[in-house]
Amino acid sequence: MTVAIVGSSVLAQYAPHPMRTPYAVVAVLCAVVGVGVVALREPHSAKSRGPIRITKPAVPKEIRADFWFAALGAMASWSVLGVLLSLYPSLASHQTQMHNLVFGGAVAGSTAFAAAIVQLLAARVPAMRAAIAGDVGMAIALVLTVPALATHRWWLVLVAAALLGATFGLGFGGSLRHLSNVVPADRRGETMSAFYLLAYSAMAVPTIAAGWPATRWPLPTVFPIFAGLVAVACLAAAVIGAVSSRGRRHSVDVVDALDVAHDVEDVPQMLGVTHLEREPADGHPVVGRGHGGRQDVDLLVGEHARHV
Repeated sequence: MTVAIVGSSVLAQYAPHPMRTPYAVVAVLCAVVGVGVVALREPHSAKSRGPIRITKPAVPKEIRADFWFAALGAMASWSVLGVLLSLYPSLASHQTQMHNLVFGGAVAGSTAFAAAIVQLLAARVPAMRAAIAGDVGMAIALVLTVPALATHRWWLVLVAAALLGATFGLGFGGSLRHLSNVVPADRRGETMSAFYLLAYSAMAVPTIAAGWPATRWPLPTVFPIFAGLVAVACLAAAVIGAVSSRGRRHSVDVVDALDVAHDVEDVPQMLGVTHLEREPADGHPVVGRGHGGRQDVDLLVGEHARHV
């Protein structure tokens, strides 16, 4: 995403036919990728019976609480992404008087790059904690963009964009990892469809809603109001997530420990288990029952070390 944003801005600024060249280059790249996809060897040799059908988005009843926690975090994150991609680059160029398209591309590209790096570095942070921290961080970062723009300093504007991207990566990455940990394998497609349907809607609706005021009032007037509203939405997602997590903190702790542990043997220690008894169980290699300083812990370790 960073390469595409910055590369397109460079082509639009310096290449001939700026309204056509970026689109032509992207079209060629998509064609090359399409050829590569067709040339890939299908890893699944077994063919399913019956016609191929598209399953409508749905959420299994047993994970609805976890789904809504993850979906609210994703909706808050993608609302922030909508702000960044629709209003912030243009406003950054206006406030800094840097009208080179590469600067606008660098603003949006730094956001995407920071989001990718933070998701990579935060892989060992428990998913629920990362999501809540990211939601709070996005609210703070959004508020900080307003004074950063008011300084008219280009480097502060870039720093604010990178900070917003970092908190976006933490919030969205945590929400997605949390949902991935609990969704049943045979319901993954329809559940993830529902997840991304809400995420894309959260990016589109606020962006369109902010577009109309921007045509009637100056962008420096519209942006702080819009940023404030999205910041409130981020805080609301964090509060709802924190409150709803209390009732299921025990199971979440186990899932998060399994999420970040290199080996299932590390899980009891991460959960504060001081004594662990092992006994065989049909169909599962190990059943551990232990007592930790915080709470009783029951672990059922299955084939993929993901069963709780």
